[in-house]
Order: sequence, then structure tokens, then C-alpha cells
Amino acid sequence: MTAQPCKARVRAAFAGAAQRYDSVGDVQAQIAARLVEHAHTFRGACVLDAGSGTGYVSHRLLDADPTLAICAVDHAHAMCARSALPRTICADIEQLPLTPCVFDAYYSSLAWQWATPQLAAKEALRVLKPGGTLAVATLSTNTFRELKFAFSTIDDHAHVLNFYAAENYCSTLASAGFGNIRLECVPLKVHAPDLHTHLSRIRTLGANQLSAPRRRGLLGRHAWAKVLAAYETLREDQGLPLTYDVIYLFATKP
Repeated sequence: MTAQPCKARVRAAFAGAAQRYDSVGDVQAQIAARLVEHAHTFRGACVLDAGSGTGYVSHRLLDADPTLAICAVDHAHAMCARSALPRTICADIEQLPLTPCVFDAYYSSLAWQWATPQLAAKEALRVLKPGGTLAVATLSTNTFRELKFAFSTIDDHAHVLNFYAAENYCSTLASAGFGNIRLECVPLKVHAPDLHTHLSRIRTLGANQLSAPRRRGLLGRHAWAKVLAAYETLREDQGLPLTYDVIYLFATKP
């Protein structure tokens, strides 16, 4: 089992990132757009956007079909306020304050990596109607593999969140009771001129929380130089790469 970071720290980080999130969230928007494009809803459907953030998925769905009745849920008050959606609830996707068997569709983009997937899946099944569909975009094992490599040259501590393996997500959905499970793996590589730019973007997004074992204290000059040198060996023509190991999960409640 992969340990998750402290919920209070994650909530505070995303609350602090709410005002600037969209300014650096192009990768997140791209992932959410693909999720919406590859899932299906019908006119007038009741939809849950779980871990809604600034509301990109909800707004994209409503642009495509204004008849949808969307409920957005996020655990950070500032994100809920930023989304400007008519029906938003500040809550944990592991403990949804919602009636069972209400929704025709459940969407979640880049939220499950901050949750315990078994709990999120159980709640998703509970609130979906029979025949309801689930569409989740999350991150898997090889996400930020370049950062893991560079930091591994100085110690064995966690400098990047450990993500679940794709096959574990499938077994989690099956154990929760979902059927017709489909998995798509779509690695996404982005580039920046230097490591500082990558790290600054991650911090601005609020996505820099870690689980244990964490390194205590700042890196010394020598250790930081080793990290920079290691990352530089990965440079490509477009710049320094950073990989998002994106997985898309689709399933149905029997």
C-alpha cells in the first residue's frame, strides 16, 4: 500500500494555489479535456465532479451540454470559491456527504492520487445509480521519474509522491464492485529550460506534498549541485523533460 501525504497539508497547499492554479495548469487542463472527450454523458444527466479544483471539468462538460446537472466537490474552500459553479460542496471524496444512487456519471481528474483509491472507489460506487459510469484521470508509477532519478543521487528519501501502479487501480475498481473496467495509459512529457522552472510550477499548483519518509531540512549546496548535474544528463532538444504517467479509468456500476 502506498502511503498518502497528510490530508491537512494537501488541503492547505491546494487552497493556497487556488488563485494561481489556472495560470500554470495547462497540463492539468489537457488531461481533464481528454477525460471529458473520452467519456460519455446523456442530456440532462446528473453528474458528480469529484475533486473539482477550479472547475475545469465541470465547465467543459457544461459548455458541451448545458442540460447537465453538475455537483462539484473539492476539499479546499478556496478551490470551491474559485470554480464559480452553482452547486459546489467542500468535502472529502473519500467521505462524500451525498445520498446513495444519485448520479448518472462520476468524473474525477487528478484527484485520486491524493486520496486512498479504495475509499474513493467505494464512495464513487455508492453515489452512482445502477448503470452509472465512472471516468477518472490520475497519475501512476512513472510520474516525475526524472525527478526521482535526479534526487536518488543524493539520498533515499522521498522527494516525489509515490503513485499507485496502473494495474492496482483496476483491481481496486473491481474490488469496489465496478464492472466493464477499461484502462488507458497515456504518458505526457513536458519540457522546461531548467529544473527550477519545473519545481516552481509544481509548487504553484500546490502539488508538492509528500508521504513519508521525507527528508528534513534544505538541501546543501553540494547536494543540490548533484541533483542539477544528474537532471542535466536527461536534457533533450526541447529542454529538460518531466513525465506525467497519466492513466484514464472507465467503469460502470452494475
